[in-house]
Amino acid sequence: TLARAARDHAESEPSFAIEAGLCALDWLAQGYGYDITGDDVWAAYLPAKAAAERMGIGASVRGRVRATAARYFKGENCVARVLSRELVDA
Repeated sequence: TLARAARDHAESEPSFAIEAGLCALDWLAQGYGYDITGDDVWAAYLPAKAAAERMGIGASVRGRVRATAARYFKGENCVARVLSRELVDA
């Protein structure tokens, strides 16, 4: 539901989309969800990323996702695993 909210509001309400996507990633990193796949992680991340880039705060949001990925299970969670290459600083 949060990932869908991020997707649906990425253009019309980018701040909301970012927060919805980040909230979804936080829950996924904690292990909530049923049969979580990489698609679930991408579904939450990509709209938040697009909204953040549109607002010019892509690096900041990437940093928040990186912190979320590192926070749970010593950084060994689905969010960290799926987004590992995406979250490397360029």
